[in-house]
Amino acid sequence: MIKWLFSDIDGTILPYDRPFSPKTVDVLSVCPVPLTLVSGRMPVLMMPMINHLVLSGIQCGNNGAVIFNVDDGKLTTLKTFPLKVATAVTVMTVLAEQFPDVHYCWFGLNEWFANGIDDGVQGEADYTGIDPQIQNRPSASDEVLALLVIVQGLSLREQIIKVIQQLKLPDLQLFWTGGGYLEMTSQEAGKAAALRYVCQQYGLQKDELAVFGDGGNDLPMLEAAGWPVAVANAVPTIKQAAQIVAPADVDDGVARQIECWQREGRLA
Repeated sequence: MIKWLFSDIDGTILPYDRPFSPKTVDVLSVCPVPLTLVSGRMPVLMMPMINHLVLSGIQCGNNGAVIFNVDDGKLTTLKTFPLKVATAVTVMTVLAEQFPDVHYCWFGLNEWFANGIDDGVQGEADYTGIDPQIQNRPSASDEVLALLVIVQGLSLREQIIKVIQQLKLPDLQLFWTGGGYLEMTSQEAGKAAALRYVCQQYGLQKDELAVFGDGGNDLPMLEAAGWPVAVANAVPTIKQAAQIVAPADVDDGVARQIECWQREGRLA
């Protein structure tokens, strides 16, 4: 039986070009088992979606770097997995030296920063509705939950990945989430952190968890669940890792799969 659901937001339950559909809202807002949203967004940027879907309980932001609880629309941080500031600064320094035309961003709990504005950074600001604070480096007391570099060219992206990997930073993980996004978090983070936390708190097993995703950063949580589901618009690696390929985000794939499980009596 499936006792807990986890879902990515953008490209999975929320299409990039429109708001939630009425069907998705209707199904997810009355889901018979807990539903945890697991997103690359900051918690403050997840709250409108959480409230729209009338969700509560455990949620996860910044690609697994922060786990928080929502009760009656109020957010309480439960656990964070920040990068070491020294690690973040090392990456930023190398990026600034070797790729001076590429801007990078980093995220705190409810705010984000960039060392300058380019098309990628501006696009992120437009999409999220929150402008970054312009700052070259974090201070020693800052909590850096994630780093982001937005690069559209494949060749440049591969160069940046190679340079960062050559640093051999043991506490850093790097992943490409699609759309030119290179994201970095601590090794303790990652979207599977949400599943580990729920299992520890509620004594659940892998085969009692179901996950929905579409992008490369969703792979760890699909691998940690007994019921991994990709939406039809997912990248190939996610479809390969999935047991089920549901309809696309624009076709209410997650809602339809939940309805299917309800008819089959798999949700408990």
